[in-house]
Amino acid sequence: MKLNNVAIRYYEDYAEINRKFLRAARDVEPTPIFVVLSTDTPFTPHTRCISQTQTLSGQTSSGQTSSGQASSGSIIKRTLNGDGIYNEADASVCSLGFWARDNENEILNYLVTAGHCFNDSVSASLQKFDYFPWELQRPYYFLGEMVESDYNISTYDFALINITGRDVGQTTIIRNTDSEKYKELIIEGSNIITSYGAHFCKSGLSSHVTCGYVKGLGAVTAYLKEGEIRENLIYYGQDNFKISCEGDSGGSAFSYLRDLSIVGLNGIHTGAMEDFSESLPLIEILREGELEFVRAQ
Repeated sequence: MKLNNVAIRYYEDYAEINRKFLRAARDVEPTPIFVVLSTDTPFTPHTRCISQTQTLSGQTSSGQTSSGQASSGSIIKRTLNGDGIYNEADASVCSLGFWARDNENEILNYLVTAGHCFNDSVSASLQKFDYFPWELQRPYYFLGEMVESDYNISTYDFALINITGRDVGQTTIIRNTDSEKYKELIIEGSNIITSYGAHFCKSGLSSHVTCGYVKGLGAVTAYLKEGEIRENLIYYGQDNFKISCEGDSGGSAFSYLRDLSIVGLNGIHTGAMEDFSESLPLIEILREGELEFVRAQ
């Protein structure tokens, strides 16, 4: 992609399954660049991802939930984007992307995350989502439930946590507390990414704030097991280095604006394939969800 061409990345183990597709792709003009990944490919994982996988397993396996804590008057609620969310139904974790409102009724408020954070195999009524900050060892307080939506999550991988009528301390701030100087990033605007090689960052529960460069625009990801195809994605990352991992899905994707404390929202992080991270652009989320995002005043 950075070679200004069409690229197809696939795992060597899936070559036979994709044989017909790969054969047909070789006849396309211009001929795509084929990038074959194998278990021997030397990708370096983020150090936090190595330790965080074990930590998250320990944090969420106790079955403790925080819905009961939400009614406690002693809790000061301040929900930062990039922090985690915890699904009480299956103890899975994801990350928060941004605060949004219905574009025709500003009373309707939501927190945006990745659509696959909703477990289709579990009853929707059981899937309650709790706030899970970076620094805590277990979920903190109840946020809300996922909204039943008309948009197709298999095509657009985002979902909405309904916070209408409730104050959960929602903010226009992205967490960056690993930084000594810029611990909070203010969302003042948005970006439409049009250039390969542009600087691109995300904030998520597992790997926190990491950055890379745009490697693909208008990208398509095919999920063989699920039979899903997701389009109009942005691929970003660092060569041979994994900048995201499990638990980061749904986190804020952004680029810096005037200085290192002011950012423009790009969308949300939705997944990774080795050293390629994946983002769903903000414009797709706002259009399909009929939303407007809330920015700092």
